[in-house]
Amino acid sequence: MMLCYPLYNYAIINLDYLKCEGDMSERLINITLNEKERIVVISDIHGGLTHLDALLDQIELKAEDLLIILGDFIEKGPQNIEMLYRAMLLEKRPNTFVLSGNCESFVYQMITNAERQGMIKTYLDKVQYPSLISDLYDRACYIDIKTEPFDPEEVQRVLQEAYPSELAFLEHLPWGLSAPPFIFVHAGIKSEHDIDKKTLLSYPAFYEAEHNLDKIVVVGHWPVLNYLDHCLLANPILDFDKQILNIDGGYSVKWHGQVNALVIEKNGDQYEYKSYFSDDLKERKVKAYSVSSIEPHLMAGKPFKIMWNDNQIEVIETLPEFSLCLKKSTNEVGLVKNEFIQTIGDQTYCTEDYIFKLHHLEAGDYVRFIENYGEYAFVKYNHEYGWIPSVFLEEDQELGAH
Repeated sequence: MMLCYPLYNYAIINLDYLKCEGDMSERLINITLNEKERIVVISDIHGGLTHLDALLDQIELKAEDLLIILGDFIEKGPQNIEMLYRAMLLEKRPNTFVLSGNCESFVYQMITNAERQGMIKTYLDKVQYPSLISDLYDRACYIDIKTEPFDPEEVQRVLQEAYPSELAFLEHLPWGLSAPPFIFVHAGIKSEHDIDKKTLLSYPAFYEAEHNLDKIVVVGHWPVLNYLDHCLLANPILDFDKQILNIDGGYSVKWHGQVNALVIEKNGDQYEYKSYFSDDLKERKVKAYSVSSIEPHLMAGKPFKIMWNDNQIEVIETLPEFSLCLKKSTNEVGLVKNEFIQTIGDQTYCTEDYIFKLHHLEAGDYVRFIENYGEYAFVKYNHEYGWIPSVFLEEDQELGAH
């Protein structure tokens, strides 16, 4: 079973590296939008160059389009080095702004700051996803420091000598872009006048906070999958009442997340919004759907969501496919797929970001297939995770329309 990685493990990473001295206001860039403008915003690519390319193809990026990469374009995904060089290339394109996220800042500090040497080993020991640090060192020395012993001082020396241009690029990335009526930052913002790096690059759950800015804040960093109590959803949350547009689809940090792009079309004072996505899943066609084929107790089950940071449960009744469980923190009762239940010592957990939700579909509908578990398939339909009996799906086929 695949593991679900938290976006940021505060237990092992000291955020002091985000502190800075002096006037940093120049790291928040100010521009004015044209009367007619198409703004393309992509966030949290996390080493998913394949998905960036897929999105740019879908969007049909034009030379005059404003392109904003909203940070965390490296780390945790399969193509960290390639994504770094693509970001460096894109930054040379006119009308392009590549912003820093916490991942870019963290990696830069671990490579260049002697006081952060010890963090390299701690970080690589704890995380299970790919890292730009180990990828770059492997490329320079043909040694995989994810599996081989290493000297952190030597790693810093080698990387600083081998990659000066790459490190200079990471060092000077801006932290935000103000383009009224929008402001684009990786994680969150409290004030345009008191620029705080820690807030801009690592603001947990910004969508749940309030802000008093006179602009619409466009952010990534915290996957939309973490929000909404009874829904596991990966497409952007566009909340104009809160003046927050959150576009992080959770790619590489969430189980079967996606890379999202938001396209904002400006025509005078009017704005139109359209979102695109790319993920690692294939489409499957629904060949039939019959309510009578579903166990009655599942039909009566309410949506029941469990996330990585609040996943302790108690099994009330073990059933053949989905067992009745109590979520310990809230005393909610719901159905959990048996393959997702794990007991460690005297505690029981749900092992993945999870939702119990039955998709009610029709023959001819298409879903994005995740995996079969027993007699049921976990799928995404209209970006939303849920379950469908496996027997209702046609066999695997090469379909990829988004």
